[in-house]
Amino acid sequence: MKKSIIILSTIIVVLGAVLCGAYFYNTHLSDECELEAFSFKVPSSFKAEDAGSEGCCFKCFGEELSIWSYHQNITLEAERNSIKDEDIIKFEDLEDTPYDGFVSTLKLYSDEKKVEIFGIFGTDTNYLVASCDCSPLKAKLIVPVIKKIAKSAKYTLDFRLADKPDTFDCEYLNVYTGPKYFYSATVGSKRYCSAKTDSQLNKPELQNLDKSDKVLSFAEGYAAADNYSKAHYPRLHITILDDGSSPAELADKEVNELQEKKKSSAMLTRDQQELLGFNCEHIYYDPNQDLTNGIVCNDHYYFSKGEYTYHIETQYHKNADENDMADIKEMLDGITIK
Repeated sequence: MKKSIIILSTIIVVLGAVLCGAYFYNTHLSDECELEAFSFKVPSSFKAEDAGSEGCCFKCFGEELSIWSYHQNITLEAERNSIKDEDIIKFEDLEDTPYDGFVSTLKLYSDEKKVEIFGIFGTDTNYLVASCDCSPLKAKLIVPVIKKIAKSAKYTLDFRLADKPDTFDCEYLNVYTGPKYFYSATVGSKRYCSAKTDSQLNKPELQNLDKSDKVLSFAEGYAAADNYSKAHYPRLHITILDDGSSPAELADKEVNELQEKKKSSAMLTRDQQELLGFNCEHIYYDPNQDLTNGIVCNDHYYFSKGEYTYHIETQYHKNADENDMADIKEMLDGITIK
């Protein structure tokens, strides 16, 4: 009897040691990893798959853990608010980490036997994201690993959105964006951007125009919006052309294209308005006046100075509040045509 107890105790001790060793091997940070904007450490058991400059995928307790750099012109609070309360199983703000962030365990509606782990942490709209779909039991093991990774993370870029107000200056115009907005611009073949990546600022494209005719493309939007809606709108675009077209010709072309695409409920207005001290051909376009949510309105302004034709477009949500329209005015007030 004693011999059986001794053998059983030995097995339990050995098994416990193996499990502790396996857990330590899978959770102790040892290997350095580098992405576009962050460096961080992972356990030596992690084997990187599909590794790239912006992200990679690791095996963690037999599950796929994806970690990637993420730039989005929104605040961390907006990320928090984008998660619905009814989807949350567990939510934890990160503590004792170099950057603010959180790890959430969420319901995975596509597979009720699994949960979704989503962790995000970073600085100045540059974030490191960790995501994994796994069983609830494995989530209890993987979440602590993500917390450790968050503690090891280091932001490797010098750029900070909040450092100082931004000013864009070239031979055609000067734009003061202030600390509230960031921009992306192309002058000739040279790219300029007040953020490390400008994926959120879609540059305007006029159809059927040769690239050599476009001497400048510029886009401006919120540097750090407090919700996803404002991350995309309001928005300002500037295009400068050297194709010999007059403002009226470009406005007519724009109207014709919009009329071809519009639905019966669309609103299209063409008139003349003053902007930045210039008499402009103006177009207002509301794609669907019967809807009140999710509709983006556009104001197009065309004017000439010297040999160049300027196209300024402002985009904003339909029924935008006074703050949104004040932001559009603030963007416009920061433009000086040379």
